[in-house]
Amino acid sequence: MRPLVDSIIVHGNPSPRVARERADAAYRVVWKQNGLATNRSKLIVVATGGGEPGNCRSSFIVWELKRLGVPEDQIRQEFSSGDTLDSIRNGLGLCEGRVIGFASNPHHLRRVRYLFEGLKMEGAIDGRYVFVPIESRTSLRDAAYELFAMPLTMLRTFRGFRYAHLNSGGFAESFGRSFYPDDGNGNRRAR
Repeated sequence: MRPLVDSIIVHGNPSPRVARERADAAYRVVWKQNGLATNRSKLIVVATGGGEPGNCRSSFIVWELKRLGVPEDQIRQEFSSGDTLDSIRNGLGLCEGRVIGFASNPHHLRRVRYLFEGLKMEGAIDGRYVFVPIESRTSLRDAAYELFAMPLTMLRTFRGFRYAHLNSGGFAESFGRSFYPDDGNGNRRAR
């Protein structure tokens, strides 16, 4: 049985189908946990994902959660995440408690856990956080994408760990450097 969570981070996705499935997985946990007779406060659901104002990934998740019946006072929205690493860091800033559920498909959750544990190991996030996977449905397309995404993430974090080890930086700092190189003026830009 899955432990009770304090908050849930729902990872945004450009595909409405995938975002809907992730929101639905989070809703099932909210519905089940809110229905339990516990002394715990109501859990918080954080929708993550950036994009164009009014058309960001998290907006669709918020709309879907409300449509499913998650009370508005339990929903928080994060607007600036551009990738999974940002979703973890920014989402945790809006969460309450230490037991955090992450809603995504099983293949993406492997990558989320890898990044989450790396951030904990380097001290970029509180080491007391507990990772709880909340699996949504998946498709062959999702699985195929993750076949490439996971090795790329591992390669980039390897570069990040190596940089951190050589220059006494942190995992998150060096990981960001491997994604967004300096343009020579101290500004980071996407490749």
